[in-house]
Amino acid sequence: MNNKNIIPMSLASVAILATSFVANQPVTVKAEMASTASASSAVEQAKSKVAEAEKDVSKGQEIYDEAQKKVQEKADVIRKIDEERQIINGEVQKAYLELRQAQEEKNKYPGRQEYTKKFDEANKKVDEITKKQKAKDEEYTKKMYESIPDVGPLLTKLKAEKDKLAAAKRQLEKAKVAEKTEKEAKVKKLETELDQAREKVKKQAEEDKRNYPTNTLKTLELEIAESYVKVKEAELELAKEEARELQDEDKIKQAKEKVESEKAEAKRLEELKTDRKKAAEEAKRKAEEEAKRKAEEEEAKRKAEEEAKRKAEEEAKRKAEEAKRIAEEEAKRKAEEEAKRKAEEEEAKRKAEEEAKRKAEEEAKRKAEEAKRKAEEEAKRKAEEEAKRKAEEEAKQKRVDFPVFAGTSLDNTYQAPAAKKGKQELPSTGAKDNVALASLGFLGLFLGALPFVKHKN
Repeated sequence: MNNKNIIPMSLASVAILATSFVANQPVTVKAEMASTASASSAVEQAKSKVAEAEKDVSKGQEIYDEAQKKVQEKADVIRKIDEERQIINGEVQKAYLELRQAQEEKNKYPGRQEYTKKFDEANKKVDEITKKQKAKDEEYTKKMYESIPDVGPLLTKLKAEKDKLAAAKRQLEKAKVAEKTEKEAKVKKLETELDQAREKVKKQAEEDKRNYPTNTLKTLELEIAESYVKVKEAELELAKEEARELQDEDKIKQAKEKVESEKAEAKRLEELKTDRKKAAEEAKRKAEEEAKRKAEEEEAKRKAEEEAKRKAEEEAKRKAEEAKRIAEEEAKRKAEEEAKRKAEEEEAKRKAEEEAKRKAEEEAKRKAEEAKRKAEEEAKRKAEEEAKRKAEEEAKQKRVDFPVFAGTSLDNTYQAPAAKKGKQELPSTGAKDNVALASLGFLGLFLGALPFVKHKN
């Protein structure tokens, strides 16, 4: 193999490996990111459910406390009213006792005015205190029947909300454990990928050294491989920060920015490689087009020379063939004219003979028809005369019986007179027989004329 071809082939193989290496890695990164995002999403969803459950518990507790407060307030008011009722009841008993004493004194001293006045005052006091007692009893009854929330269902609902909150918290803990496990797995995977990336950098450097022993500059493939190592290092650092139980948001933010920066640099190198590849392909395409254009020009020149040579040969051949064709056509034309002249003479002779034959046939036909016509007329005349004669003869005969005349029927058949004793009618030999004889005579005349016509022709 030519040594000049070894280096380009090696470069091509390295480029292919580097391209596949870089092109395939983002898929893994995306899968990892999607997996981590899934775990983080589960945690966020669990947190959201916990927050929602806490909100429901807080709201339920507030409603329950409010209802409980109203129950307690009612109990306090009822207790206070009942205490006041007890005091009034004591005053009522005391008033009735004073009224009874005043009644006894009044009864004991009926004529004395002071006892009567004392009785009236005691009676008035009883009326006042009993009215006060009745009003307080009504107030007590009204308060007792006053509507307040039922705390039983509220307490049941609050307990259900607290159970839901506890379940949401348990789910959150599970999601956090799963997220932690997944983040730890991601860290281990990134560590493995980082080791693989560093190994590929090492192999790429050795490949560059084999292909370019004296070259001190890095190849683009090596720069891309090293850039990918930096991306993996940044991603690993970010994954470790996110995997910590006590996360530092500032460090996570810095790690994310570093990942994005390293990815941007890797993307720039990839784009540079793509641009160089496109430039090389464009240069190759232009060189191929130039070589193709020159080859096409050479081919066109060769074809033009061949075409000129072919046309000259064809022109000479055409002229020779044209001269030969003209000579052949001239000879053919003369032969055709001679043949045409002879054919025309033969045709004129044939037409003259046919015309003479036609005229002779027409003449013979005309004479035969004339003879036939005359024979028919003569036969008809004789038949009419014969019929007339017979009619006259029969008219002259006189008989006793009803005369029967012979004659011709509509079909020219002769009808003889029928005898009284069953004689049969006989056919006539009149005009019809004469016509038949005339026809036979015409036929013989026509047949006799045919040899004469043939002999003449």
